[in-house]
Amino acid sequence: MPPAQKKRKVEAASGGDSLFDEQTFSPESVRRFAKENREGEPYAHVVVPKLFREEGVRQVVEEARTQLEATFKETDLFKMYQTLDLANFGDDCADEKMRELRTKVPGIVKLRDTLYSDRFRAFVRSVCGIEAELAPRVDMAMQAYSRGGHLMCHDDVIGTRAVSFIIYLTDPDEAWVPEFGGDLELYGLLDGEKKSGRPSDIPVKCVPPTSNSMVLFKVVPGVTYHAVAETLTDEIPRLSLQGWFHAAAQPDGAETASSISILKGKRESPVAFAPLPGVAEAGPAAKAVYEDPTVTEEEWALLKAHISSEYTTPKAWERIRAKFAETGSVQLRGFLKKDKAAAIQQELDGVDGGDNVGEGRKLPYTTGVNPDKGFHLVGPPVIRRYVKVDGSGLQLEGIAKGLMSSVAFTKLIAKLSGVNLLGKVQETRRFRAGADYTVAHHGLLEPDTRLDTNLCFVKESDGWITGDVGGFECFIAAESSDLVAAETYGNGDDAANDLLSLEAVSNTFSIVARDEQMMRFTKYVSAFAPGSRWDIAASYEIECDDDDEEDEEGDEEDDEKPEDDDDDEDGAEGAEEAEEED
Repeated sequence: MPPAQKKRKVEAASGGDSLFDEQTFSPESVRRFAKENREGEPYAHVVVPKLFREEGVRQVVEEARTQLEATFKETDLFKMYQTLDLANFGDDCADEKMRELRTKVPGIVKLRDTLYSDRFRAFVRSVCGIEAELAPRVDMAMQAYSRGGHLMCHDDVIGTRAVSFIIYLTDPDEAWVPEFGGDLELYGLLDGEKKSGRPSDIPVKCVPPTSNSMVLFKVVPGVTYHAVAETLTDEIPRLSLQGWFHAAAQPDGAETASSISILKGKRESPVAFAPLPGVAEAGPAAKAVYEDPTVTEEEWALLKAHISSEYTTPKAWERIRAKFAETGSVQLRGFLKKDKAAAIQQELDGVDGGDNVGEGRKLPYTTGVNPDKGFHLVGPPVIRRYVKVDGSGLQLEGIAKGLMSSVAFTKLIAKLSGVNLLGKVQETRRFRAGADYTVAHHGLLEPDTRLDTNLCFVKESDGWITGDVGGFECFIAAESSDLVAAETYGNGDDAANDLLSLEAVSNTFSIVARDEQMMRFTKYVSAFAPGSRWDIAASYEIECDDDDEEDEEGDEEDDEKPEDDDDDEDGAEGAEEAEEED
C-alpha cells in the first residue's frame, strides 16, 4: 500500500478528517456523557459542551449565514425562520439547484453526512442507552430565531422519532448571555406523575444556546417536554440545527400520551355551562328570560352607566345584529365609556409596571402569580399558559362580576347577536408579555355552535395592530386531522385555515359565532409588547336549530327608548367599526 493511501485510511478510521472534536468520542467521554444522560433532570438528557473542532463550527456557521435561504414560519406554536430540509441534501439528489447549492456549502454537507454516519449513530446509542439500531434516515433542518422567535412546549413525538438533538451554531466569537433569552426549557411532569403526561407549568431546567454545544435526549411520549424561550436580541442570530434519529417503529405511548395526541384529542367531558343571570339552571329555561327580552328601566340605567352611548340604542343594536348575521363576528371599539375604560387601563398598566412586564424584559413565569391575591397560573403549557384573575379586586374583574354577569348585560348580548342564550362560562385573564398564550387544539371543538365574547384591554402600541408582538385572537378551521402542526417545524402556513383574526385593541368587545369545526387561540404575547393583554373571555351555549329563520324585522318595539346623546363622545367611532369590521 502506498504511504499516502495508507495515511488516508488511518485518518478515516480515527476520524481525523472529521468535523468533530475527537475528544468527544473517547471512551472516557462516552462513559461520562452516558452517566450525565441517565442522571439528567427532569428527564434523561445530556449536553455535549464541545462537539466540533473550532474550524469546523466556524465553517458551518459561515455557510449557513451566507448561502442558505430561510423561510419565515409562524403558527400558534412557533415563530421562526427555517431552512430547507437537509434530508434533501444527499449526493444522490436529483434537483439541479440542490446539487449546485451543495457545492457552496461543503461544511454543511459534511456535517449532514457525519451526523448520520454509523460512527455517530453508535455514539448516540451508547450515550442514550438505546439497544435497538437507529436508522440512517436523515431528518434535520436549521432554524434561526430572530428577536421575538419562540417555540411552545411539546415532547417531539412524531412517527418513529427515537432521539432528538439540537446543535447550537450561535456566533463562536460572542458569548450568549442570559439577557438574550432563547434558552431551551426542559419541563418536568406535574407533581412528578410519570403516568399523567401533563408537563409542569414552568420549566425545571434551562439550557442556554451556547455555540458548538449539543443537547441530546431519547424521545419519550408524554415525558420529554421542552420549549424554546423567546429570543430577546438581534445582536446574535440564534442559529441551531434540529434533527432526529429514527427507530424501526414508533415509541410506546405515541398515540395516547404524546403532546400531539393531547392537541388532537377530543374533550373528555362537555363544558359545564353555568346558568345565566336570573335563571336557576343552564338550558332551555333561560329562554323565558332572554328570548326576545324586554330591557327594564333599571337595566337601561345599568347599561348606560357603563357602556358607550353608541351601543345602548335600539338602532345601534339593529345595525350590529345585521352585521353579525352577515359575517358571524363584530368588534365594538370604545365599548365601555371613556372614563371607566381609562380608569381600568391605568390600573392594569400599574400592575404591569409593578411586575416590570414588557418592553423586552425577561421575566420568570411566576411573575404576577399569587393565588392568595387572586392571580392563579393556568396550564398545562402544552396547550396554554396564562393567569386567571379571580379575587384580585381589580376594576376589570369588577366589570366581569358586575356588569357582564348581570341580567341587563346578558339581554344586551341577546339583542346584539339575535340568538337564544342558554348558559355561559366566563373568566378574567392576564396574558403576560414574554410568558403567556393558548394553543389551538381539538379539545376546543364543541358539538354545537357557541357564541364567544371578549372584552380586551392593552396598553396602546402599533405592535398589537400589526401582530408583531402577538396577543391577537385567532379562529381557525379544523377540517383536517393534520391541522395541528406541533413539533413538525415544517409547514407553518396555516393561512388556508385562518378564518378570523382579531388584533388586540384596548376597550374593544368582540362577538364571534364559533361553530363546531372551529378552534381558537390567543397568540403568545411577546416580551416586546408594552404590557400584558388583559381580557374577560366568555363562551355562551346557544340554541341551535337549522330550521329557525332569522328575524329580519328586529324586535325592538316593546323596549324602544329615547336615544341618549349626552355621551356621544364615548366610542364615537364604535358604530362605524361595528359596520366595517369583518
